[in-house]
Amino acid sequence: MRDVDKKLCIYGAVIFVLTIVFLYTTGFVTDTSTLLVLPLFGIVMGCIPFGWHVLNKITPRIFLFMPIIGWVLYFGVKAMLSAIIGIFACPIVLIRMSDNRLNESNSLQSIENRVVENAKLYGTGYILMNGKWKCADCGMVHQKEDTVCTCGYTKSELLRSLLQE
Repeated sequence: MRDVDKKLCIYGAVIFVLTIVFLYTTGFVTDTSTLLVLPLFGIVMGCIPFGWHVLNKITPRIFLFMPIIGWVLYFGVKAMLSAIIGIFACPIVLIRMSDNRLNESNSLQSIENRVVENAKLYGTGYILMNGKWKCADCGMVHQKEDTVCTCGYTKSELLRSLLQE
């Protein structure tokens, strides 16, 4: 998961909560019909960081000299466009984050495979994710309940050697 995606989610969540709290405390909510609109408006406001990030990627990185009213108009238009683009960019980022989490959990098997390959390469013992362990001395694979190999090597010695590396 990228740090940028984490930051965008945090900024979006904070803006979402602040928008709802601000609108609720200022008396914007007068009846149940506006109470239903409040979360939707919060979601649109929470999507602004996602759209802002997309707009920053596609705009040139040059500094413009403008009067203050030009900057106000620039950031106002950019905020409105960010809200519109953010509605579409936010789900894409969230889906990408969930795909990354799935890939991380699937990579546990590849980590185990690399451990096994390194153990074969260096002739050391290892412990598999299912609890089975391989003796570093004789190379015999044991069940997770076994604590001592037939050659006298123990599972606790294997654990100590793995922790020392």
